[in-house]
Amino acid sequence: MALPSGGFGISKKGFTLLETIVALAVILTAMAGPITLATRGIFSAKFARSRLVSANLAQEGMELVRKIRDDNVLADREWDVGLGIGDWQVDILSSDFSPFVSAKLLRDSDTGLYNYTTGEETLFIRRVSITKPGPDQITVVSHVTWMEGGVPREMTLRETLYNWR
Repeated sequence: MALPSGGFGISKKGFTLLETIVALAVILTAMAGPITLATRGIFSAKFARSRLVSANLAQEGMELVRKIRDDNVLADREWDVGLGIGDWQVDILSSDFSPFVSAKLLRDSDTGLYNYTTGEETLFIRRVSITKPGPDQITVVSHVTWMEGGVPREMTLRETLYNWR
């Protein structure tokens, strides 16, 4: 026998508060995994981009030193003119080295070149260190450092250049 609508029977219409809370917890738990993966993916892509840029900037620092050595030889000068011992800032827009002062590189959005004179400030600081272990060789270490996510990062390349004349 059916109870009248005004009786003590419990209506089965809709969800109870407890069922709603459990359903929301299940949905939120299911969404947390993909959101975490997406966040980590974005961070990893940004870090990979920074490592690629820093590797190229370190290689560029090395190439600029090599260019000066080669230009000296081709101009019939001493092979190591302009390649003094110390820490230097090297710039694609200038053939002269400046003493290292820990300045951030700038990126010119029109040309895409990193330099110290024009453009927007970047995360990257490049230092090229030159030592002379012997009369016919120099050791070049190109360091690029940056801060990412509050963590200091570094890319370092080392090469020995010789007087190939």
